[in-house]
Amino acid sequence: MTIREKGKPIDLTAASLAIAQSLEEKELAYNSANLADCSGIFHRVLQEFKAIYPKHKYPSVKKYRDSRSLALWYKKQGKLTEVQAGKEEELGWNIRPGMAMFYGKNAISHVGLVVAVIRDEKGQVLQYSLFHGRNPRHFASITDFHRLEPSRAEYPVYGDGGMRWLAFAPVVF
Repeated sequence: MTIREKGKPIDLTAASLAIAQSLEEKELAYNSANLADCSGIFHRVLQEFKAIYPKHKYPSVKKYRDSRSLALWYKKQGKLTEVQAGKEEELGWNIRPGMAMFYGKNAISHVGLVVAVIRDEKGQVLQYSLFHGRNPRHFASITDFHRLEPSRAEYPVYGDGGMRWLAFAPVVF
Protein backbone atom coordinates (compact mmCIF):
# COMPACT_ATOMS: atom_id res chain seq x y z
CA MET A 1 0.00 0.00 0.00
CA THR A 2 1.18 3.50 -0.75
CA ILE A 3 0.58 6.44 1.57
CA ARG A 4 1.82 10.00 1.37
CA GLU A 5 4.33 11.58 3.72
CA LYS A 6 5.15 15.24 3.07
CA GLY A 7 3.37 14.92 -0.27
CA LYS A 8 5.55 12.05 -1.46
CA PRO A 9 4.25 8.49 -1.90
CA ILE A 10 5.53 5.86 0.54
CA ASP A 11 5.31 2.14 -0.16
CA LEU A 12 4.40 0.22 3.02
CA THR A 13 5.62 -3.14 1.66
CA ALA A 14 9.17 -2.91 3.02
CA ALA A 15 8.11 -1.34 6.33
CA SER A 16 5.40 -3.98 6.91
CA LEU A 17 7.79 -6.87 6.35
CA ALA A 18 10.63 -5.30 8.36
CA ILE A 19 8.35 -4.59 11.33
CA ALA A 20 6.90 -8.10 11.24
CA GLN A 21 10.33 -9.76 11.01
CA SER A 22 11.66 -7.62 13.85
CA LEU A 23 8.75 -8.56 16.12
CA GLU A 24 8.87 -12.20 15.00
CA GLU A 25 12.52 -12.40 16.13
CA LYS A 26 11.41 -11.51 19.68
CA GLU A 27 9.51 -14.83 19.91
CA LEU A 28 6.56 -13.24 21.64
CA ALA A 29 4.52 -15.93 23.37
CA TYR A 30 0.76 -15.48 23.18
CA ASN A 31 -0.36 -13.60 26.29
CA SER A 32 -2.97 -10.87 26.67
CA ALA A 33 -1.32 -9.36 29.74
CA ASN A 34 1.74 -8.03 27.89
CA LEU A 35 0.37 -7.12 24.44
CA ALA A 36 1.19 -10.50 22.96
CA ASP A 37 -2.26 -11.77 21.97
CA CYS A 38 -3.47 -11.03 18.43
CA SER A 39 -4.68 -7.49 19.14
CA GLY A 40 -1.71 -6.80 21.41
CA ILE A 41 0.68 -7.88 18.66
CA PHE A 42 -1.21 -5.62 16.27
CA HIS A 43 -0.78 -2.71 18.69
CA ARG A 44 2.95 -3.47 18.77
CA VAL A 45 2.91 -3.26 14.97
CA LEU A 46 1.10 0.08 15.18
CA GLN A 47 3.70 1.38 17.67
CA GLU A 48 6.44 0.53 15.17
CA PHE A 49 4.59 2.27 12.33
CA LYS A 50 4.03 5.30 14.57
CA ALA A 51 7.79 5.50 15.20
CA ILE A 52 8.37 5.59 11.42
CA TYR A 53 5.33 7.67 10.40
CA PRO A 54 4.40 9.76 13.47
CA LYS A 55 2.11 12.23 11.69
CA HIS A 56 -0.54 9.63 10.83
CA LYS A 57 -3.53 8.50 12.94
CA TYR A 58 -3.32 5.42 15.18
CA PRO A 59 -5.81 3.92 17.64
CA SER A 60 -5.14 4.13 21.36
CA VAL A 61 -4.24 0.82 23.00
CA LYS A 62 -6.24 1.83 26.09
CA LYS A 63 -9.44 2.64 24.23
CA TYR A 64 -9.21 0.14 21.34
CA ARG A 65 -7.51 -2.87 22.91
CA ASP A 66 -9.23 -5.86 21.24
CA SER A 67 -9.68 -6.75 17.57
CA ARG A 68 -13.36 -5.78 17.49
CA SER A 69 -12.56 -2.36 18.98
CA LEU A 70 -9.71 -1.88 16.51
CA ALA A 71 -12.09 -2.56 13.63
CA LEU A 72 -14.52 -0.05 15.14
CA TRP A 73 -11.75 2.58 15.27
CA TYR A 74 -10.96 2.05 11.57
CA LYS A 75 -14.69 2.22 10.80
CA LYS A 76 -14.98 5.55 12.67
CA GLN A 77 -12.12 6.86 10.51
CA GLY A 78 -14.01 5.81 7.38
CA LYS A 79 -11.24 3.34 6.47
CA LEU A 80 -12.77 -0.08 7.26
CA THR A 81 -14.18 -2.14 4.40
CA GLU A 82 -16.44 -4.98 5.48
CA VAL A 83 -16.39 -8.21 3.48
CA GLN A 84 -19.75 -9.88 2.94
CA ALA A 85 -19.85 -13.67 2.65
CA GLY A 86 -19.38 -14.68 -0.97
CA LYS A 87 -17.62 -11.41 -1.90
CA GLU A 88 -14.11 -12.44 -0.78
CA GLU A 89 -12.78 -13.20 -4.26
CA GLU A 90 -14.23 -9.96 -5.60
CA LEU A 91 -12.58 -7.91 -2.81
CA GLY A 92 -9.32 -9.88 -2.83
CA TRP A 93 -7.81 -7.36 -5.25
CA ASN A 94 -7.53 -4.98 -2.27
CA ILE A 95 -5.22 -7.24 -0.27
CA ARG A 96 -1.72 -5.76 -0.12
CA PRO A 97 1.11 -5.24 2.36
CA GLY A 98 0.21 -2.67 4.97
CA MET A 99 -3.40 -3.83 5.33
CA ALA A 100 -5.02 -4.78 8.64
CA MET A 101 -7.08 -7.93 8.13
CA PHE A 102 -9.96 -8.81 10.47
CA TYR A 103 -11.36 -12.34 10.86
CA GLY A 104 -13.94 -14.30 12.79
CA LYS A 105 -16.69 -16.87 12.63
CA ASN A 106 -19.72 -14.58 13.12
CA ALA A 107 -18.05 -11.46 14.53
CA ILE A 108 -14.54 -10.04 14.45
CA SER A 109 -12.25 -11.92 16.82
CA HIS A 110 -8.81 -11.79 15.18
CA VAL A 111 -6.53 -9.24 13.49
CA GLY A 112 -3.23 -9.32 11.62
CA LEU A 113 -1.00 -7.38 9.21
CA VAL A 114 -0.49 -8.33 5.56
CA VAL A 115 3.25 -8.38 4.81
CA ALA A 116 3.46 -10.03 1.36
CA VAL A 117 1.16 -10.97 -1.52
CA ILE A 118 1.41 -13.43 -4.41
CA ARG A 119 -0.70 -12.50 -7.44
CA ASP A 120 -1.44 -14.27 -10.71
CA GLU A 121 -0.63 -12.74 -14.10
CA LYS A 122 -3.93 -10.78 -14.03
CA GLY A 123 -3.23 -9.34 -10.60
CA GLN A 124 -5.64 -11.52 -8.61
CA VAL A 125 -4.32 -12.40 -5.14
CA LEU A 126 -3.57 -16.11 -4.94
CA GLN A 127 -2.03 -16.06 -1.47
CA TYR A 128 -0.84 -13.59 1.15
CA SER A 129 1.38 -13.69 4.21
CA LEU A 130 0.07 -12.38 7.52
CA PHE A 131 1.91 -11.36 10.69
CA HIS A 132 -0.21 -12.03 13.76
CA GLY A 133 -0.39 -13.32 17.30
CA ARG A 134 -1.71 -16.80 16.74
CA ASN A 135 -2.47 -18.80 19.87
CA PRO A 136 -0.76 -20.07 23.05
CA ARG A 137 1.00 -22.87 21.08
CA HIS A 138 2.78 -20.48 18.67
CA PHE A 139 4.85 -17.33 18.91
CA ALA A 140 3.64 -14.31 16.96
CA SER A 141 4.73 -15.04 13.42
CA ILE A 142 4.26 -14.68 9.69
CA THR A 143 1.99 -17.32 8.16
CA ASP A 144 1.36 -17.91 4.47
CA PHE A 145 -1.71 -20.16 4.39
CA HIS A 146 -4.22 -17.43 3.46
CA ARG A 147 -5.36 -18.39 -0.04
CA LEU A 148 -7.88 -17.81 -2.77
CA GLU A 149 -8.08 -21.61 -2.96
CA PRO A 150 -7.81 -22.78 0.68
CA SER A 151 -5.76 -25.87 1.55
CA ARG A 152 -8.80 -27.50 3.22
CA ALA A 153 -12.34 -27.64 1.88
CA GLU A 154 -13.77 -26.34 5.16
CA TYR A 155 -11.55 -23.23 5.19
CA PRO A 156 -12.94 -19.98 3.80
CA VAL A 157 -11.45 -18.02 0.90
CA TYR A 158 -8.64 -15.73 2.15
CA GLY A 159 -9.49 -16.77 5.70
CA ASP A 160 -7.30 -17.49 8.69
CA GLY A 161 -7.75 -21.18 9.35
CA GLY A 162 -11.47 -21.68 9.93
CA MET A 163 -12.12 -17.98 10.46
CA ARG A 164 -13.66 -16.00 7.65
CA TRP A 165 -12.17 -12.73 6.36
CA LEU A 166 -14.63 -10.12 7.63
CA ALA A 167 -13.00 -6.72 7.04
CA PHE A 168 -9.82 -4.85 6.12
CA ALA A 169 -8.30 -1.39 6.49
CA PRO A 170 -5.02 0.37 5.71
CA VAL A 171 -2.80 0.31 8.78
CA VAL A 172 -1.44 3.76 8.02
CA PHE A 173 -3.38 6.44 6.16
